[in-house]
Amino acid sequence: FAFHLADANLDTYESGELTIGGVDPQRYVGDFNFVPLAELARWTVALDGVRLGDQAILQEPGLALMDSGTTLIMGPRRDVELLALGLHAIVVQGVF
Repeated sequence: FAFHLADANLDTYESGELTIGGVDPQRYVGDFNFVPLAELARWTVALDGVRLGDQAILQEPGLALMDSGTTLIMGPRRDVELLALGLHAIVVQGVF
């Protein structure tokens, strides 16, 4: 399955998409990287690095939960703050 998330900042309305059983080649550029699950009970993968452009964000390796059902990014405070600031996130009620 694949998700295409709409851009809320567009002047023209474009809806998001969920494609089941494949992907839409008009919605991505590049190749897919397949990553084995670290935990079978959830979509958890080993995470050994996070980069935002040329900046390394991740302090130390760990696990990441791939969850398309929320907008949450959880992790060590320093790592999450660097990522949020690099993405120009704003603080709302004490959280990014």
